[in-house]
Amino acid sequence: MSQYYTETYKNYYDKLTAHSPDTSSIEEKILELEENAKKLESHINATTWKELAKTEVQTNIVPKINSRVSVYIENITNSLLPAAYKANNELYPLLKDIKAKDEEYNALQNEINANLENGVDTSSLKSKQETLAQEMQSISSEINKIVNDIKSLSSMKNLDGNAQESISKTVTSKAPTENEYSRIETYNYDTTVFEEEKEGVYVPEAALGSDSSVENKERRIRSRRRFIIGSDMVEEFLKIKRRLDREKGIQDEYDPVPIEGSKSSSKFDFSSNKNVKKYTKFNKNWVVVDTKFGIDEYQSYAYSKGIRQDSNSARYGDLCLAFSYVHASNLKSGSKGDNAETAFNWGHAGEFKDYFSDSKSTTLKTIYNEITKGNPVILQVNGNQQGTCRHFVTVVGFKDTVSSASQLKESDLLILDSWDGQIETMDSSSSRFMTTGSQTGKSYSGYYLRICK
Repeated sequence: MSQYYTETYKNYYDKLTAHSPDTSSIEEKILELEENAKKLESHINATTWKELAKTEVQTNIVPKINSRVSVYIENITNSLLPAAYKANNELYPLLKDIKAKDEEYNALQNEINANLENGVDTSSLKSKQETLAQEMQSISSEINKIVNDIKSLSSMKNLDGNAQESISKTVTSKAPTENEYSRIETYNYDTTVFEEEKEGVYVPEAALGSDSSVENKERRIRSRRRFIIGSDMVEEFLKIKRRLDREKGIQDEYDPVPIEGSKSSSKFDFSSNKNVKKYTKFNKNWVVVDTKFGIDEYQSYAYSKGIRQDSNSARYGDLCLAFSYVHASNLKSGSKGDNAETAFNWGHAGEFKDYFSDSKSTTLKTIYNEITKGNPVILQVNGNQQGTCRHFVTVVGFKDTVSSASQLKESDLLILDSWDGQIETMDSSSSRFMTTGSQTGKSYSGYYLRICK
C-alpha cells in the first residue's frame, strides 16, 4: 500500500469531488438573509397592528432575530467562506496532484515486481519512484498546512455573539433536570434499537433491589430511560448489564471482572504439539510459533535494525509484502544478517508459495495448520479503513482458547505488522482485518496467503 495518498486524503478528495462548496451561492444567500431581516423589521415598524404583542415583537423579538442574523453572517463571512475557498482553490488541486502521482507510483511498483520476477534490472524504475516519493512528500506537507489553516477557521461565535472554541463543542456530563425529561429514549440492549417510551421511568442501579430476580431486573433495565447527556449513564448501563450477564454465567470479552466458578473453555493442548509455545501479551494468552527467533526478541531486533516500512517510508512505503518475507523468514531461520535493504531487494521471496481461497473458513484453517507446524504465515489484510487497499502482515499465533482449526476466527490472530514491526492483535475496531482480491481490485477473487514452501 502507498502511504502518500492516504485514506484521509482520499476522503477529502471524494467529498470535494462530489460536493464542491459553491461560494457564490453562499454569498447570495447571505445577502438574501440580511435583506429579509431588514424587510421584517421595516414591515413590523410600518404596520398599523394595534395588538399589545406588537411592542414585544418590536422591542425583543425583532432585535434578537437581527442579532442572530448578524452572528450567522459574521461566522459565514469570516469562517465558512474562507474555508470553502481554501478547500476549492488550494486543497483540491493538491489532492488531485498527489492522487495522480500516487497512481503513477503504484504502476511503477507493479512494473518493478514484474521485472524482478523476470530478472530485469529495476534501478531506473526505482529512481523514478524515489523522485515521485519526494514530490508526494512535499505535496503532503502543503496539504497538511492548508488543512490546518482550514481548521483554524473553525472558531466561531455562538448565537449570543460570544466566541466559542470550535464548531464542535464537548458536552459536559451532568445530572438530568426535570425539564430535560423530553430528551430521553429507551435502549434495548438485546435488539440495539432506540424507541420512544413517554411513560417510562429512569431506574438507577440502586433502585433495582438486591432481592429481585435476574429476569425482573433485566425487564426493568430494558424499560428504563437513558438520558443523552455525556457518557456516565451509558457506562452505568453497561456495568449493570455486565453484572447481570455474570449472574447468568455469561462472560463479556471486555468485562475485566471474571466469573467465579464458571467452567473454563477448552484450550489448546500444548503437550501434543512441540512446534508452538505459550505466550502472554496484551493481558491474553496465545499459541505462537516456536521459531528460532522468539517473538518479543525479534520484534525488538526488527525495530532496532529498521526492518520495517516506517524506518524510511519514502523508500519502503510500498514494500509491505517484501518486509513480511523478511520477518517470516527471519523468525523461522533465526537469521540476523538482514536489514531493510533486504526487503527492498525482495530477499527471501523464493521461500514462500501462494495460497488462494474464496473461503474464509478454509483460509483460517490453513493458517491454523501452518502455525501449528511452526510456520509463520503471510496474510493479506486491509491497507485502509474501507479495506479497498491491501497490506501484508505475518501471522505468528492465535489465542489459546482455540483448540481446533474449525474454531479459529480472524479476531483470534496475533500478527507482526510489516509497517512498524510491532506485534498486534486483530480483535479490536482499529485492528487490521482480512481482505480479498476482489475487495482490493486485484485479479484474484479470494483471500491470499504466502506460506512456507
